Amino acid sequence: MGDESRLAAILGMSPEDAPRDDDSGGIKLSYYRSFPNKYTFRMRKVKKWVENALEGRVLNLYAGPTKLDYENIVSNDIDEAFSPDYAMDAAVFTAFWKQSGSGPFDTVILDPPYSERKAMQKYGRGTRSTFQAVKASILDILSPRGVVITFGYTSVCMGKQKGFVTERVALICHGGSINDTIGVAERWIVDPKSGEPFE
Repeated sequence: MGDESRLAAILGMSPEDAPRDDDSGGIKLSYYRSFPNKYTFRMRKVKKWVENALEGRVLNLYAGPTKLDYENIVSNDIDEAFSPDYAMDAAVFTAFWKQSGSGPFDTVILDPPYSERKAMQKYGRGTRSTFQAVKASILDILSPRGVVITFGYTSVCMGKQKGFVTERVALICHGGSINDTIGVAERWIVDPKSGEPFE
């Protein structure tokens, strides 16, 4: 039995390209195989996965060049060449949006460079604001019971301490020795200040 078949057996899914979902633990798990791309949403299956998870008013904070097939979306990217709605550092944007009084988002997509090397590859320079600072600032512009979708090399994203629960996970296998990409959709269900659940 090959590695792909073993993984499929462990996760209870077919080794075919189409995802198979596992609802154990209340988390919907999807598994995909895709050639890697430095622009996450150029991977067709990943783009479809994230589009299916979107709700209400959406912020794509590290938008890149790919336009998602969704109407109510605000795009931000530090690179103006991608023609985003706003071209700001992520932490600068969240502070700007909070001050603007333009209202919260129901879904926020976080697809930052996964490392300093990736930042250099994607933007030709390192990151300015730390991702931890950006994640903390998201709470200022997210609706209660809103969704944050994060991509990276780890499934540790917004987390329980900030009041989030994981609803969906996408594991994207790129083959060979290339790190898998992990997408995690979490819902904000508890106010971390009061400890009380949102209604």
